[in-house]
Amino acid sequence: DILINNAGVYLDGAKSSLDIDAATFRRTVEINLTGVLLLSQAAIPLMRRHGYGRIVNVSSGIVDFPGAMVGLNAYAATKAALEAHTQNLASELLGSGVTVNAYQPGSVDTAMQAWFRDQPAEEIGDALSESFRASYEKGALITPEQSAQSLVTRLASSVTGEVWRVSDV
Repeated sequence: DILINNAGVYLDGAKSSLDIDAATFRRTVEINLTGVLLLSQAAIPLMRRHGYGRIVNVSSGIVDFPGAMVGLNAYAATKAALEAHTQNLASELLGSGVTVNAYQPGSVDTAMQAWFRDQPAEEIGDALSESFRASYEKGALITPEQSAQSLVTRLASSVTGEVWRVSDV
């Protein structure tokens, strides 16, 4: 049994911490973090009965460099909390045969990446706009398939409580 929690949204574009409304922040938490909890709670009993399971929570490199993505605080905060949740849940499940790890997929050329590249700089801020466009123009983005392959090679591992980075393979 394998559960890959891959929720990740930026709601309402890029807003500073002073400008984002609390309802949007809460909704981001509901999708990026609470959804992971609910799916894990649904899957873990079956995994425990089987004595085997793999849970992977897809995080983001923004956790390591949150200041580089000004305007995405709700996203950054939920991904940092997701990594803490991952490590805590892994500790709770030690010895059960169920592992829980986080995965930072790298800079992947996704629809979300394209959306940010297409936004006017005045809408999301010059630094954020330049960051997304430069990554694309430099060819620094990987394909979803490349990122997925990096993850798949790790699923058989019995390690738990780790943060796997695509760049570590």
